Amino acid sequence: MARTGVTTAGRGVAVARPDVTRCELGVESSGATVGEALAAAQRALVALRAALLDAGVLADDLRTTQTSTWTSQTGEGEARTEVAHAQLGLRALVRSVDGAGDVVTAALTAAGDQARLHGLQVAVSDSQQAARDARAAAFADARDRAEQFAQLAGRELGELIELTESPDRGTPVARMLKVAAADSSMPVDGGTEEITAYVTTTWAWA
Repeated sequence: MARTGVTTAGRGVAVARPDVTRCELGVESSGATVGEALAAAQRALVALRAALLDAGVLADDLRTTQTSTWTSQTGEGEARTEVAHAQLGLRALVRSVDGAGDVVTAALTAAGDQARLHGLQVAVSDSQQAARDARAAAFADARDRAEQFAQLAGRELGELIELTESPDRGTPVARMLKVAAADSSMPVDGGTEEITAYVTTTWAWA
């Protein structure tokens, strides 16, 4: 005789607070030649990088990204001239959220008008504990549902037969809440991040 029981799904949510800020920075310069534009961009990038280090960013948390050069033309006819451009990128990991705005502002100020800010993103450096908490909450939710069904059916809940995370949802999903960055004073609001887990359980009747 087949062993019968009950199958339930559970959902769990844990909240984590972002503690790092990923910054996409860069510089862009122009000149009469590619070499001139590139040299100017390199000087600006050196100033930007030095400001980041002075603000406490670790050298290991800096990474060179986009590097490109191109030319454009201005004017018409005999007045047409060719201008060379150079763009250099730098990715920085600031190991805080509250102070990230000041760090970025200092770096952009040091590089002057050639500085570029391509984006800021707050993140949780280690979400493993929140993921474990979410899974625990999901399991508790699934068990609570199973116990309710057992009571409704007039049965006693037995041992756990099977436990899986929902394959269509996979590992805990992170959703960012309340994140903002402004251009003027560069405030960065880390908000919170929700880690969600889903499980499916099958229980035998006692």
